[in-house]
Amino acid sequence: MKDLSDKNNVTKISVSKIRWAIKKLPIHSLKYDDDFLEKVNSRTFTDEDIYKRLINYRVIRGFKGCDPQIDYRYLTDYLYKEAYYITNNEDALRTVNKLILLMIEKYRFAGISAATKLLWPFAPNLITIYDQLALAKLKGLGGIGLNNNYEFYNLFWNQQFKIHQTEIKKELSRVNKKVNLVDQRKIFDLYLWKK
Repeated sequence: MKDLSDKNNVTKISVSKIRWAIKKLPIHSLKYDDDFLEKVNSRTFTDEDIYKRLINYRVIRGFKGCDPQIDYRYLTDYLYKEAYYITNNEDALRTVNKLILLMIEKYRFAGISAATKLLWPFAPNLITIYDQLALAKLKGLGGIGLNNNYEFYNLFWNQQFKIHQTEIKKELSRVNKKVNLVDQRKIFDLYLWKK
């Protein structure tokens, strides 16, 4: 795996921020993910659900003037046709990039963040959410070449997750909490958002 870090910047892990992220996990999941995940798993999501997800994740602003009953059908159709078939990292990268191209074509919006936030529920172990708060923190951890580049962002995010994962597991054990890999990744995301 390519190392995308600045060698002069050593990663410092903040245990207090990890503890904060562990406490926030149930609230965050309920607010942002649980309803849509249920619909993805039952294959019942609609254009309206896509619209709500874009609002919840605050990426709707790139879709100026879109009618939720009409204009999101391209996204919904794409997700039904492509997103359920993500099985490895190459599929994930290809699917994110194709969705970004679709958004440019149909909405004139190159929304890396929106694409990853829509695709994440379909493959949460393979899709890394591209987020401006996380991006800023990753840059602070020495990440280079991450702006508007999902492939580099994803690689560096996963490198940092592996570095932090031991401390995350240690803190989960300390509070006697067992979570799966998806929730460990969410905890790391929340950790990156904390200033």
